[in-house]
Amino acid sequence: MSRSQVSPRAEPAAAKGAGEAGGRGRVIKALRGALERDNAAARCAAARSLAQMNAGGPETTQALIGLLRDTDPDVRVDATAALGRLQAADAVGVLVASLEDDPEGEVRIEAAKALGRIGSLSAVEPLIRCLRREGYPELDALAADSHYAHSWEVQNRALE
Repeated sequence: MSRSQVSPRAEPAAAKGAGEAGGRGRVIKALRGALERDNAAARCAAARSLAQMNAGGPETTQALIGLLRDTDPDVRVDATAALGRLQAADAVGVLVASLEDDPEGEVRIEAAKALGRIGSLSAVEPLIRCLRREGYPELDALAADSHYAHSWEVQNRALE
């Protein structure tokens, strides 16, 4: 259908949709910028908002991955949760590193949740090692709720 054949009523609707899409893009860009602020609460809120908006993609994933090295554990928790909610498969390696090495238990637990949401098979062995090493009751319960639960592989192999 050529432009001359488009209904006059359809044009405002199309323009409105394009405006909303552009507005969403501006909001996402602003939130990614907020991830770099000096204020930890702002970084936390931006990470949670990006996840809530389902604003995944390479730029968002990389910005959130950068926050996994933040000095504030709350920021690391929120960035980890956001990566899981966005099912950021590119983040599996760094989430495994957080699971194994982060000094904060809450970050490690959130990393296990995120890996379960992403569902990467490459995370199974690290999750099993973590269960064996740490014996987290929280992680044991999470294994039952994760995407791996249908096979019970994580729980069964951790008990071997």
